[in-house]
Amino acid sequence: MSALAHGWLEPADVYVNDPILAKIRLCEPGQILIDAKVQRISPLGLDVVVDAERLTLGVVNCEVDVQLVVAGQKLALRTTVAGRSATLAGQVLLVLRFSSVLQAHSKGDNSTSGNLSTNVTAPRLWDCSAEFFPTALALNPARYNDYIYFKVLAVSAQGLRLVCSQRNKMLLPGLQLKLQMSLPMIGEACIDVRVKQVSVHADERKRAFDVVVKVLMLESYAREMIAQYLIQFGRVDSLDALRADGLNPPSVARGVDFYFLRSKQDHADVLNLRLTAHRQFGNFRKSDVRADDLDDEADDSARILIGKHKGRTVASARFRFIQKDQPLTMQAHIHCEGGLPPREQIVEVSRACTDPEYRRGNLFANVVHQLFVSAIPAGRHFVLLVSLPNLLDFYRSIGCRELGLTQYDEFWNGEQHLLLMNAVHVCLGRDVGPVVWNLMFREPYEYLLERGAIYPSTLDRLRLLAYRGIGVVTDFWFWLFRPKILV
Repeated sequence: MSALAHGWLEPADVYVNDPILAKIRLCEPGQILIDAKVQRISPLGLDVVVDAERLTLGVVNCEVDVQLVVAGQKLALRTTVAGRSATLAGQVLLVLRFSSVLQAHSKGDNSTSGNLSTNVTAPRLWDCSAEFFPTALALNPARYNDYIYFKVLAVSAQGLRLVCSQRNKMLLPGLQLKLQMSLPMIGEACIDVRVKQVSVHADERKRAFDVVVKVLMLESYAREMIAQYLIQFGRVDSLDALRADGLNPPSVARGVDFYFLRSKQDHADVLNLRLTAHRQFGNFRKSDVRADDLDDEADDSARILIGKHKGRTVASARFRFIQKDQPLTMQAHIHCEGGLPPREQIVEVSRACTDPEYRRGNLFANVVHQLFVSAIPAGRHFVLLVSLPNLLDFYRSIGCRELGLTQYDEFWNGEQHLLLMNAVHVCLGRDVGPVVWNLMFREPYEYLLERGAIYPSTLDRLRLLAYRGIGVVTDFWFWLFRPKILV
């Protein structure tokens, strides 16, 4: 008869000293709660013994409300009578199958979660990586020193989908747990959840429970860690959707793979990205610009950096390691060659762009890092570039200086200003302040220093020691106020 409620699942026995109490009543007007003794329990149902004189049952499959107390947590459950049989001394055994969760709250907490039906559609969840599955651990409230181990299949700020062994037969709908979740390559986060639904895995041989939980409380640090895991390893098709769920990864760039363009498809993707990025900034004078219009001869003689996230092109920049006899791309500025460093020390950068959806996550800074680690070890210490008026202040803030030369082109919406950056100086903090150095140039400096490609003086080391100290305050300020960065 037990199979009517628990299927082929073997329920767990409930002993006298287990912290599990129950009261039941028929779902009919005028019925009162009566005490019931729980004998067996599983995530699918429970077996209880009640006094036959105090409970008059109707037909089998009638509905019964159950008030279950598990280690101080009060669960109000709607059940269906799957079977009944008489026992000794006027007792009757009822086999009850769970149908829904009415309410659930902890001891001393009068608030309820309100109509948590097990059939409610779960919130949108992002699948975790099959190669880097997170895991979670929770203390079983119903048993002393017993832990439940979960594999996390999908996650969001609203809920999670988990898998655990069928040995955890006291994992009940409505039960509140405190999960200690371990995110590979990221860290650990503590999450308060409530079990919404527990179902038996379709494959009997796997002997596992599929568990859907609702997140009750998620600290800011946990949100960032989950977002960082998803952007690096999860199946995220839209960063805007992730942010709309309250999950904003601290570093978008960590989930982006950078390499130099190597196929026609890569080039087509770069042209489309250029069109999207410049159009979002309003950089085109004409409205009928196409992706092919952003291709020119300089692409053939340049290294085109491309950054991809899950197959989507999200960043690009064009680097030209020009030789002594090669002309500059900025043909209108050729007459200023006398004021420029030797060409064998220059990298000409143009067509730098990032996907509008992937901004505000240090992606542009990582493009700069890729430039520096390619150019400085090759003896190319100077970066030559142009900027339209809308980004001129930004480029000044990261150590670029204007050469006083501009070019007007009917294609672009505004004058192009010629800029020069000393990449070594900004890495050493000479041309930038401590905030910008910590945000933009600390990582390439440390990498180039370790490789022996950069040689700081004693004064430089003292300066950067002070910058690092200020960087602790800077990191806290950015974490606290979350300023929006446009690139």
